[in-house]
Amino acid sequence: MHSRLTRRAGTSAVCWLGAALTLAAAAPASAASLEFSLGNTASGLVPGTELTIFDVMGAQDGQPAPFDQGYGSDPIENFVASWTFAFAAIADPISSASLEIGIYDADAASPGSQVDGFEADGNDLTGAADAALEAMGGASSVYDVFTVDLASVLASLADGSLSVTLRLKGPVESPVLFPPPDFVLEDFNGAALIYSTLRITTRTPPVEVPEPGSLWLIGSGLLGLAAARRRRAGSK
Repeated sequence: MHSRLTRRAGTSAVCWLGAALTLAAAAPASAASLEFSLGNTASGLVPGTELTIFDVMGAQDGQPAPFDQGYGSDPIENFVASWTFAFAAIADPISSASLEIGIYDADAASPGSQVDGFEADGNDLTGAADAALEAMGGASSVYDVFTVDLASVLASLADGSLSVTLRLKGPVESPVLFPPPDFVLEDFNGAALIYSTLRITTRTPPVEVPEPGSLWLIGSGLLGLAAARRRRAGSK
């Protein structure tokens, strides 16, 4: 009988210990926000406002290419620009990312699509960029900001680099001094980049951490095992 009670006590202690380990919970994953910018993010330019070329030149003064000048010209050629973000490789899982672009004279309010192409690390995101640009609705000579969701290319960001190419196209509406009409259609679409910001959100994988109640059960289980061993030793 004594031996049977000892076995029961040991079995109960093992059950307590197993229950405690089962109740050990994973600590919530922590999120981190990373931000990388190129160009003049503090230009003082207000989205949705019409600017003069002198406002734009002041904002671009001293910036690295392609944030240093206008690219393309409505009567002559289309805007084409490429830029690259370089940062440390990311080990944690990436949960979201977006690219914000401040641009002058993209003519989003003109008829049709103004985005001829948009690639991120070689992935075609033209549709997403076009939808974001068109949503601005900016007319000629207007500065605005649009954001492209990078959800479809999260894996390519882990290496610590993102290369972007944006191409615009015409026709675009350009104002004239004397109506009618009060604008003419130009064949091409020139524009000027002011800045671009890459935002990435990561999540640290959860770590198994026992809750306080689980720690009490673990302690109780260990004490039970110790008591069972003492009883077994005393019965010999």
